[in-house]
Amino acid sequence: MQEDSRNIGVDFRPTCQRTSRSPIESLRGRDSYDSCVVYENYSRASNRTIPCPLGWEYYDQESFTITEQWDLVCDVAYGSETTQMALVLGVFVGATCMSPISDKFGRKRTFLSSACAGSFFLFVTAWANDFYLFIVLRFLVGVFQQGVILPGFVLVCEVFPAKQRTTAAMLSGLYWSLAMVLLPVVAHFTRHWRHLVIVTSIPGLFIVPLFWFIPESVPWLIAKDREIEAKRILQSAARWNNVQLPEKYRPPTNDDTSVLYTNSVVGKDAQIIKRSLMNTTEDLEVEGSQYTILDILASPKLRLYSVIMIYIWCVVCLVYYGLSLSSATLSGNLYVNFALSGAVEAPSIGICYVMLKRYYCRWHVYLSINGNTTTSRSPNVVLLTGSGVDLSVMAISLTMTAKFGISGVFCAIFLYTPELYPTTVRNLGLGSASVGGRIGNLVAPYTTYIARIAPWAPGIVFGAISIMAGLLTLRLPETRGRPFPQTIEEVESWSLRGIENSEKHRMKLKGNGGDKTEKEKCVTAL
Repeated sequence: MQEDSRNIGVDFRPTCQRTSRSPIESLRGRDSYDSCVVYENYSRASNRTIPCPLGWEYYDQESFTITEQWDLVCDVAYGSETTQMALVLGVFVGATCMSPISDKFGRKRTFLSSACAGSFFLFVTAWANDFYLFIVLRFLVGVFQQGVILPGFVLVCEVFPAKQRTTAAMLSGLYWSLAMVLLPVVAHFTRHWRHLVIVTSIPGLFIVPLFWFIPESVPWLIAKDREIEAKRILQSAARWNNVQLPEKYRPPTNDDTSVLYTNSVVGKDAQIIKRSLMNTTEDLEVEGSQYTILDILASPKLRLYSVIMIYIWCVVCLVYYGLSLSSATLSGNLYVNFALSGAVEAPSIGICYVMLKRYYCRWHVYLSINGNTTTSRSPNVVLLTGSGVDLSVMAISLTMTAKFGISGVFCAIFLYTPELYPTTVRNLGLGSASVGGRIGNLVAPYTTYIARIAPWAPGIVFGAISIMAGLLTLRLPETRGRPFPQTIEEVESWSLRGIENSEKHRMKLKGNGGDKTEKEKCVTAL
C-alpha cells in the first residue's frame, strides 16, 4: 500500500508486508491501514488482531536508518528516542565529570584527549550490530563530547585577552552553524546511517596535530603555580607575533613569583595575576588546591549566579533543541529544513557580536533576543488553530525566526558564563550551568509529542520560560572591562555595574573628570 512520503519522520508509521487487511486508523486526518497489527483471520468479522507477522515495508527506500536496522517501530518505537536519550545522558555525565577534570589536569589535555576518544567511539559505533551496544557507544560519545566543548571554549576565552574574547568566542560559534548546514548535506549523499557515522568521525583525525599548536591556558597555569610553563608559552606567543616582551611588563624576578606576561597576549588578565602573585603567596596556594562544587555553593554570589545560569541554560537548550527537532515535523524537505535551521544561526551570531561589542549591555541582548524568540514562537498558537488555509510557509518562517533568536542567546551564554567564575573553578562553573542545559535537552524531544496533543502548548511554554530567563539576567553582573577573576573573593567584591560603568558613575558623583558630552555606553560588550 502506498502512502505520502511526508509520513517519514516523527510521524513515521511503516506498513505491514504482504497483508491485505489491517484495522483502519486515522493518519494525518485520513483513513489508513494500521501500521502495526492485522486481523488474525483477515476478516472484519473478528476484532482479534495480531502483530504484523511478516515484518514491515518502509516508505523511504533510498535511506537506511537505525529504525530499519533494528525495526524500531510499533511496540519498540521508543527505541529511537532511547538512542537520543543515551546521547543526552552521556552529555549530562560528561558535563558533570569533565569540568573538574579540566580544572585539575588542564584545558588542553582534557580537550585533546576527549576529542580523540570521542572520535574513536563514534567510529566504532558504525560497526555496532547490537542495539544495546549502539546505545552504550552513543552514551560514551556524549560523555567525551562535553570534554571537547566545555574545556575547548574555556581555553578559547582564557587564551585571548578581554578585548578580543568576544571576537574569538563568536568565531568559534560560527563553526557550529557551519556544521549544522553541512550535516544534512552529508546525510543526503550518505543515505546509510553507518556511512554517515563514519564520515562524521573523520574530522577527529585532524585533532591530533593540534597538540603541537594549541597552548595551555596561561591563567590556569598561573593559578596552579606553574609559572615556568606560563613563561614559556608567553615567550612562544611573542615569537609567533614577531615582538619582544618589554622589560616594563616583567615583574621583579625571584624564585617564587617570577611570572612573565605581556599586554598583547593576556592583557588585564596578566595584571590581576601579577597582583595576586605579588601580594600574597598564600592565596596562590589556595588557588592551586582542589576546589569542588561545595566551594561555589559556599559563596553567596557564586551560588546565586550558578542557580540563575543553570535555569537560563536549561531554558535556552530546551528552546534551541526543541526548535531544531521541530524541523523534522515541518512541511517540505527534511534536509532543507534542517539546513535552514543551521544557516540562520550564522547571522544571529553576527548580530549578537555587534550588539555585545558596540551597543547594548549583555542583559539587553538577553532580553531582546528572548523577546524575539517569544514573539516569533507565540504566533504558532494562531497558525495551528487555523483551518482550510495552507500556512506551512508561515510556520517555517516563524520557526526559523525563533531559531535565529535563540541561537544568539546560546552563543552569548557560552561567552558570559566563564566570565562569572574564578580560574580554578571556571570550567566547573561552566559545567554546572551546562548540566542545567542537559536537563533541557532531556525534555526537548518530548515537546514534539506534546504538540500532537496540544499544538499550542510548546509555543506558550517556550515563550513563558524565555521571558523569565530574560528577567533573571538583571540579577547578574556586567563583565565588560573585567579581567577573568582569579579568586572567589574577587567575585564577591563585584557589583552589578561593570568596571567602566562604575568608574564613570563615581566620577559623575564627585563632579571631577569624565566627558559629560560622551554618550555612556553599556559595559557588557567586551
